[in-house]
Amino acid sequence: MEAPLTIVWKKSLSCVFVLALVLGGIGISTHSLLAATVHVSPSGDDANPGTPEQPVGTVSKALGLVAGKEEPCEIILHKGVYPGGVTVGRQLERNKGPLPALLITAAENADGSFEEVVFDGGRTISESEPVAGKPGVFKAPGAYDLSVTKLNMWEADARIRYTLAADRAAVEQFPASFWCDGGSLFVHTSDGRAPAAHEIGITGIPCEGIMVWRQNTTVRGLRFRNFLAWWWSGGVILRAANSAVEDCQAWNCDKGFEALDEGVAGMRIIRCRSDDCFVGAYLSGSGMVEDCRFIKVRDRFMIRRYPQEDCGIKFCHPGLDGAARRNLCAGFANGIFVMRKASAFTCENNSCIDCAACGIGGNGYIPQSVWRLNIVAGSTWPVPSRGP
Repeated sequence: MEAPLTIVWKKSLSCVFVLALVLGGIGISTHSLLAATVHVSPSGDDANPGTPEQPVGTVSKALGLVAGKEEPCEIILHKGVYPGGVTVGRQLERNKGPLPALLITAAENADGSFEEVVFDGGRTISESEPVAGKPGVFKAPGAYDLSVTKLNMWEADARIRYTLAADRAAVEQFPASFWCDGGSLFVHTSDGRAPAAHEIGITGIPCEGIMVWRQNTTVRGLRFRNFLAWWWSGGVILRAANSAVEDCQAWNCDKGFEALDEGVAGMRIIRCRSDDCFVGAYLSGSGMVEDCRFIKVRDRFMIRRYPQEDCGIKFCHPGLDGAARRNLCAGFANGIFVMRKASAFTCENNSCIDCAACGIGGNGYIPQSVWRLNIVAGSTWPVPSRGP
C-alpha cells in the first residue's frame, strides 16, 4: 500500500519559527512557514483576539479566525470542559487542496504533558426531588422527545447502565431505570439514594465531539466523553484527506474514533485510547490505526449494540486498503475485524486479548495483504479458517 502523505508536527510550532529564521537568513521566502496561533479557553471571550492572555471562548470562533489563512495554523485549547458538535471545515473541502496544515491541540503543561481538555456530550443529573410514596424514584428536570431522541443514562460510580423503561409505572418497579414524560425525567437509582449521591449522566443530543471535513487537519491531545446518542456518535470523526487524530482519549462513546468515506486518502488514528466505548476505532474509508489502546470491560456498564460491531478495530465497506499496526484490543467480542472487498491490507504486530468471539478475522484476503506477528489470546475463534 502506498504510504499516505504525512505531515509531522511537534507538540508546538516553535520549530516552525526557528526554521523560518534560518531560511530567512539565507534569502528563502518564509511566508508559507509562519504559523497563525489562536488560544481558546472556556473562560475566554469570543470578542478577544485569541492570544494566550486573551483567549477566545469557543472553538468555532477560533476556526473562524484561522479560516482562509495561507500559512500553517494552530488552535491551542486550554484546560476545561467544552461542548461537542464541533465541525472543522465543510464537506467540499475534504479533497480540496492543497490547504495549509491545521493543528487543533491541547495546551501543554510545564512537564510537556497535555492539559486536561475535555469535550463532553452529556450532562450530570444533580437536581432532583423524591417522588412521594415511591422509594428510590426521583423527578429531575429534563425535556426530551422520546420519539426523536435516543436517551442514554448511566451511573458511572457503580458502573451501571440504566434501562429506558416503557413508562413511569415501570420505572417505579425497576431500579437502574428511567423514563421521560416530555418535561421531566423519572429516575429509579440503583440503590435508592438520590442522584446527587452518584455520578449519574445522561445524553440525548445526537452529535460527535469533533467532525473533520477539512483536509490536512490534525486533532491532538484531547479527551472525549459521553458521545453515544446515535449510531455514529464518537469522539473524533475524520472525513477528509490527510487528516489525523493523535494522542487522544475517548470514554463512554458509541465509537471512540472514526475514519469514514470511500476514496478519502491518508486518514490516520495514532496513539489513541478508548475505554468503555462500543467500538474503539471504526473505519469505512481507507486509513491506518497505529499504536492505539482500546479497552472494554464486559460488565453492567458495557454499551450494548449489534454484536458484529463489537470490535476493538473494525474496517468495513466501502473502504478498501488499510493498516493496523502495534495496537492492543482487549475485552471486545472481536479484536480486529475486516469486513470489506478484497484489497491490500496490513495487520501486523497487534495484540488481541480476551476478545471472546474472534481475535483477528475478516474476509476478502488476497496475496498482497500482510497478516503477521500478531498475538491473540482468550478468543474462541483466534483467526478465521480462510485467513492468514
